[in-house]
Amino acid sequence: MPGSRRWLSVCYGGGKFVAVCFNSTLPAYSTDGITWSSGSLPVSKSWISVCYGNGKFVAVANNTNIAAYSTDGI
Repeated sequence: MPGSRRWLSVCYGGGKFVAVCFNSTLPAYSTDGITWSSGSLPVSKSWISVCYGNGKFVAVANNTNIAAYSTDGI
Protein backbone atom coordinates (compact mmCIF):
# COMPACT_ATOMS: atom_id res chain seq x y z
CA MET A 1 0.00 0.00 0.00
CA PRO A 2 1.19 3.54 -0.61
CA GLY A 3 3.38 5.31 1.90
CA SER A 4 4.34 4.40 5.42
CA ARG A 5 0.94 5.00 6.93
CA ARG A 6 -0.67 3.06 9.76
CA TRP A 7 -3.13 0.96 7.74
CA LEU A 8 -5.91 -0.42 9.94
CA SER A 9 -8.44 -2.15 7.70
CA VAL A 10 -8.77 -3.54 4.19
CA CYS A 11 -11.71 -5.12 2.40
CA TYR A 12 -12.59 -6.43 -1.03
CA GLY A 13 -15.77 -5.86 -3.02
CA GLY A 14 -16.97 -4.84 -6.44
CA GLY A 15 -13.67 -5.92 -8.00
CA LYS A 16 -11.60 -3.61 -5.79
CA PHE A 17 -9.59 -3.65 -2.55
CA VAL A 18 -10.00 -0.59 -0.31
CA ALA A 19 -7.89 0.21 2.76
CA VAL A 20 -8.16 2.93 5.42
CA CYS A 21 -5.56 4.28 7.80
CA PHE A 22 -5.10 6.21 11.01
CA ASN A 23 -5.29 10.03 11.01
CA SER A 24 -5.57 10.62 7.28
CA THR A 25 -7.95 11.60 4.49
CA LEU A 26 -6.19 9.25 2.07
CA PRO A 27 -7.54 5.72 1.74
CA ALA A 28 -5.97 3.39 -0.79
CA TYR A 29 -7.57 1.28 -3.50
CA SER A 30 -6.39 -1.46 -5.85
CA THR A 31 -7.88 -3.82 -8.40
CA ASP A 32 -5.13 -6.44 -8.00
CA GLY A 33 -3.92 -6.03 -4.39
CA ILE A 34 -0.42 -5.18 -5.63
CA THR A 35 -0.62 -1.76 -7.29
CA TRP A 36 -2.30 0.82 -5.03
CA SER A 37 -3.56 4.36 -5.57
CA SER A 38 -4.76 7.01 -3.13
CA GLY A 39 -8.38 8.03 -2.80
CA SER A 40 -10.01 10.68 -0.64
CA LEU A 41 -12.05 10.76 2.57
CA PRO A 42 -13.98 13.85 3.75
CA VAL A 43 -12.08 14.41 7.04
CA SER A 44 -8.81 13.40 8.66
CA LYS A 45 -9.75 10.93 11.40
CA SER A 46 -8.66 7.61 12.77
CA TRP A 47 -10.45 5.48 10.16
CA ILE A 48 -10.52 2.06 11.77
CA SER A 49 -12.67 -0.09 9.53
CA VAL A 50 -13.92 -0.39 5.97
CA CYS A 51 -16.37 -2.92 4.57
CA TYR A 52 -18.34 -3.57 1.38
CA GLY A 53 -21.99 -4.45 0.88
CA ASN A 54 -24.91 -3.64 -1.41
CA GLY A 55 -22.62 -1.88 -3.89
CA LYS A 56 -21.02 0.50 -1.34
CA PHE A 57 -17.77 0.73 0.59
CA VAL A 58 -18.37 2.11 4.10
CA ALA A 59 -15.61 3.43 6.37
CA VAL A 60 -16.03 4.34 10.04
CA ALA A 61 -13.88 6.53 12.26
CA ASN A 62 -12.83 5.59 15.79
CA ASN A 63 -14.59 7.23 18.78
CA THR A 64 -16.85 9.39 16.60
CA ASN A 65 -20.20 9.19 14.87
CA ILE A 66 -18.45 9.79 11.53
CA ALA A 67 -18.83 7.40 8.62
CA ALA A 68 -18.23 7.78 4.90
CA TYR A 69 -19.37 5.73 1.92
CA SER A 70 -18.45 5.36 -1.71
CA THR A 71 -19.81 3.34 -4.59
CA ASP A 72 -16.44 3.22 -6.37
CA GLY A 73 -14.00 2.93 -3.43
CA ILE A 74 -12.10 6.02 -4.53
